[in-house]
Amino acid sequence: MKRFALPLTAVGAALVTFLLMPGAGTYALWNGVAATKAGAITAATVSATVTIPQPFDSVFRTGHTATTGGVVVTNTGNVGTTFSSSLGLAAGTSSALAAVVAVSVWPVASASACTAAAVIPAGAVTGTLATLATAAPTTGTLAAGASYAFCVRESMDVTSAHGIASGSVVNPLFTATVTAGTVWSSTASAGLAQTFVDDIAPSAPTGLAASPGTFASVALSWTAATDNVGVVAYDVYRSGTTAPIGSTAATSFTDTGAAPNTSYTYSVVARDAVGLTSPAATVLDDRTAPGTPTLTLTGTTGSSASLSFSATDNVGVSAYTIYRDGTAIATVGGATTTYTDTGLATGVHRYTVTASDAAGNVSTPSAAVSAAGSYSSGSWYQLVNVATGQCVTVPSAIANGSVLTQSACASPASGSQEWLLTTSSGTTATVTSALPSLSSGQYIWAGSRTAPVAVTSSRTATNGSTLWTFTVQADGSFTTANTITGDNGNGNGNGYGNTTTLCATAAAAGGGQLTTTTCTAGASTQSFFLRQVTP
Repeated sequence: MKRFALPLTAVGAALVTFLLMPGAGTYALWNGVAATKAGAITAATVSATVTIPQPFDSVFRTGHTATTGGVVVTNTGNVGTTFSSSLGLAAGTSSALAAVVAVSVWPVASASACTAAAVIPAGAVTGTLATLATAAPTTGTLAAGASYAFCVRESMDVTSAHGIASGSVVNPLFTATVTAGTVWSSTASAGLAQTFVDDIAPSAPTGLAASPGTFASVALSWTAATDNVGVVAYDVYRSGTTAPIGSTAATSFTDTGAAPNTSYTYSVVARDAVGLTSPAATVLDDRTAPGTPTLTLTGTTGSSASLSFSATDNVGVSAYTIYRDGTAIATVGGATTTYTDTGLATGVHRYTVTASDAAGNVSTPSAAVSAAGSYSSGSWYQLVNVATGQCVTVPSAIANGSVLTQSACASPASGSQEWLLTTSSGTTATVTSALPSLSSGQYIWAGSRTAPVAVTSSRTATNGSTLWTFTVQADGSFTTANTITGDNGNGNGNGYGNTTTLCATAAAAGGGQLTTTTCTAGASTQSFFLRQVTP
């Protein structure tokens, strides 16, 4: 414990004389009277001292929140006196600090009993430095040379010193006055200087969250930190910056310097008035989408398709969404990387998958894979271009020289987009006609192998004519077969049986004529899938 060197002050010690006159009583005169009366003269002194033999701690801080010391009032004169003793506050005292320092005062036989282990007895005078400074003084009598001792215990809850500045000082002042008769008195005082030092850092902010503000900004918010005195500011750091990117007294902050489509880790630190800082609260502003998933068709049964997929993300994939023919059919958790579509309808179906993370970032779709359900012979379908979403279209009136085009798919399907599936076998299907051929009995015939495809029409196959068929492949694309029919002149239709396979391409991304080229290894072909319709 730190000891204080406290001056002992004796104020107003008086040298007095007594003049005793027979039969006239006793009265006092100050030395130096003009005339000396006959009789005995006695000199006496009246003086007091206040001492603090047990030093008090000078600082309130963590680990030093209570202190106990003794105060002794002594009549150092040579006549008996009455006394009064009080606690006051000297100039320079922080009223806010004086209001929270709790005080207990009780008398003891000796100041040596005023230790930290001393038990405060019942009847002790209690209050704060502020309240006891205005309380009535303690009074009593003291014989010449006698002393009066009392213990003083002070305590402060430094964990809740709200609004009290670190470095604030209180100056308790213990004062005693001894008095003899009605005019002789002496006063002495002894004072302390005690300081509150804030050494408690704020708690960490909680609930830190980041959300996109604008394309190039991030909005942060958090729940306020707590501090024994008070938080004065929050310092915001971005992705390990050594200096704050900003400071605020509020519980929100917008980073206007964020780069678009870039993920950042933000940290927020609470700071108090003396510069003590809290542990950091951190949050990842994840604006990075998962990578494009890989998608594999692992098996089909004719009524189901089994898929396997995976993707990576800077934080982690939280979900996969599976699409069939452009429509979402299921979403699974990020730990699930397989899916089986058991609702596979007839026709070829195109599957894609996207990956998303917990922040809502969504990847680009995977490359498509196709799976075929069982085709239904005699059913009608639209031929849908995978790349454009358009349908292969036949003129409403099929005439010599008609061409196949691609246009927006009608819903419900129009006759010019309804193709008849006449054969079915696994993943291979032949489309042989288009409405209104159902009512007219017309079929599509090719009179030329050059692009664009020229289409002629006839009610029946004739010798030497060629029938164009579109044959779906396992990957969902179509090849175009030019089958030359004939009867060698004998009318039995069993002639040439000559077939040339061509590949379907498109002259334009949308609305272009469907053209044909001879299939070559590795050639880029136009992909189609069948969508069943009701004519």
